[in-house]
Amino acid sequence: MAPVTLTLFATISRDLPDVFVNRRDILTDSSGHFSALVPIAPDFWRGTILTVTASSPDVTSTATARTTVVVPNPGVAFPADDLPNH
Repeated sequence: MAPVTLTLFATISRDLPDVFVNRRDILTDSSGHFSALVPIAPDFWRGTILTVTASSPDVTSTATARTTVVVPNPGVAFPADDLPNH
């Protein structure tokens, strides 16, 4: 079993630097595979680009994946989600 570090960053705006959101240290199984849940609770704003990177001290390469935060409940509206009309 090898250690793997998962690091999650958020791109909230092109005008702000990327923000560190979370980090998890996990172990692979005997075949080198792993699975993990990496909470995004500090950043749940729609349109944010989340980037997770998996790295291991035993390996020189890293793996990276990106996704965009979307509305979790598209049929539900709350006043905090309303955009002001300017």
